[in-house]
Amino acid sequence: MDTANFRRTLAGMCLIIQPFLNLISVAVSPKQSTDTSQQLATIGAYPTRFLISSLLDLLWLLLLIPAVLGLLHLLRARGTLLGQIGCGFALAGAVGAAAYRGVNLAQLQVTQSALDQGQVLAAFAQPNLGSVVVMLIIAIGLIIGYALLAVGLWRTRAAPRGASALIVAFLVVDIVGLAAGGNKGVLLVAHTLLLVGLSWIGVRMLAMSDAQWRTEAGTQVRS
Repeated sequence: MDTANFRRTLAGMCLIIQPFLNLISVAVSPKQSTDTSQQLATIGAYPTRFLISSLLDLLWLLLLIPAVLGLLHLLRARGTLLGQIGCGFALAGAVGAAAYRGVNLAQLQVTQSALDQGQVLAAFAQPNLGSVVVMLIIAIGLIIGYALLAVGLWRTRAAPRGASALIVAFLVVDIVGLAAGGNKGVLLVAHTLLLVGLSWIGVRMLAMSDAQWRTEAGTQVRS
């Protein structure tokens, strides 16, 4: 098997599928809340939607790994430092997000159990340093990771500059949506921007020849 062809195809497909699954997850998910009692009530009211959303999140987080490594490959010639740092932050954020989704699935299980809901609320509502660290890893990792990768792609022209701009636009709109209390409409717009930006790069990547992937990444995937 031609490993270069496999890596290029895998990365290109993941750059298209990963943000699409992310967008579907946002669309399906009931509104999230930082208030524990409200979060548990929402999970209990919409268990199927919450389960589907959580499983989709775990799947796109898995696909994020080859997608980010594909972007790192594009930056290997002229944007190695930014690529490596951005890749590291993004993958750290993905690990944190997966851990958080694991907690969410545990919340789903207890809301459907015969446990006393008052005790459940008391257990999940207790402040925990570990949960705070995980949330910081998610926020800092994914935001800085995407930002550095977008800047690297823009500076080196390793991808269409329009795609890099869309990734940055996603970050801005996503932050606005989260600051607005997780406004579903704004978040859907944000993740649509991400889908278009990453898919643009993914399509260009799939159109590259294996020779270009091996020797000319950073000069061939241009707008």
